[in-house]
Amino acid sequence: MVAAADISAGDTVLEEDDGPFVACPNLMGSVAVCVECFAVTEASPKEEEKRDEHRCSRCRYPLCKTCQKGGSLRYHDEEECAILSACVERASEENRRKFFLATGKRKGAKGTVEEDEFGATYGNSSSNNSASRSAPDTTCEAIYSSLGPLRLLLSSERRPERYREEISGLLDHSEERRRRDPRGWALAHAIPAGFLRGACKLADRFEAEDVHRAVGILRTNGVRLDPLSGSGGPGGLGLFTAYALVNHSCVPNVRTLKDGRRSLRVVATVNIGKGEEIRTRYITPQFDTARRQSMLQGHWHFRCRCRRCEDPTECGSMLGAIRCRRRLRQGSDSASIAPSSCPGYLLPDCPHDPTSADWTCKECGASVRAREAEVVVRVAEERIRYTYVRVEDMRSIFFAAVYELFPS
Repeated sequence: MVAAADISAGDTVLEEDDGPFVACPNLMGSVAVCVECFAVTEASPKEEEKRDEHRCSRCRYPLCKTCQKGGSLRYHDEEECAILSACVERASEENRRKFFLATGKRKGAKGTVEEDEFGATYGNSSSNNSASRSAPDTTCEAIYSSLGPLRLLLSSERRPERYREEISGLLDHSEERRRRDPRGWALAHAIPAGFLRGACKLADRFEAEDVHRAVGILRTNGVRLDPLSGSGGPGGLGLFTAYALVNHSCVPNVRTLKDGRRSLRVVATVNIGKGEEIRTRYITPQFDTARRQSMLQGHWHFRCRCRRCEDPTECGSMLGAIRCRRRLRQGSDSASIAPSSCPGYLLPDCPHDPTSADWTCKECGASVRAREAEVVVRVAEERIRYTYVRVEDMRSIFFAAVYELFPS
């Protein structure tokens, strides 16, 4: 996407007031949430409570009281509800018990999950040892991961022209994921395909590849949505069709604003000239180049070559620089020789591929392998991540980091 005219800093570049084309709970969420607003619910884990006011009265999926009082539902519509209701009714007694247990509030659950920077969440999937299922599984992943592709596929039938014009050309990276991470692909793609075509009896409407592509489109282009009620939890994903066309840069020229109404607005942070590309960021800029490249290549399957990634100093920030540990000798008299550290810093020889190229000090020429440099950075990150609020801890971690990294 490029600017059709000169844009001043602070101007709105694009706005999607009508909300996302589709929205769904996070595809790999590990916490039971409302299927409409994605807030953590109080749904009971027991089927015996037939009048559970925290579940949809028809399909029995979690639906918070606020959404039920709101009347018309935008995402959990009648057709989806009928499909899921029939699926739950057809399930065996044991699978129904698992369904209610997985979608009910768990004792001691805090409604939080580990979340990455691009909106996807990942729970414990160790029990998922099958790539094809025909009934709700004990994990929330198997149950909730089907809602997004189901909603996108149903929308493709209801709004075929808009889908063809705005969605069909989006990248899905399904094949790249299948080759790179077969087990992860099975969890994210094959389980929803088996559930929708098997348990939901939709094999006559959607091919397995249709489901795989729907999952891929959402994973590649989805934007994280916060729970509407502010109750915490993993939130959801929204597919904004215009925003999906904006490319990534580690030096973006816009920022993205979302509000509780599910609208999205993109605002220029600098002056943008006519014909200049609009650039957003897919991941947080606080990470060094090695981490950013790993995340971009792992999720979006491309190598960023923006000016920050091409610059070993990361535009002067020295964010990923490592203090050189080579020892130098001072003075000419052997009796007065004392060891001293080189004042330089190690930087990657190939900035956009820092995990493969050597890292070299420009002061003394010393170099280390990329793996050694990565270990130093990651160990420092882990120390910082697991240090809490005690001043003594923060002080010791700070001085240790300054010894190993550039003090930026």
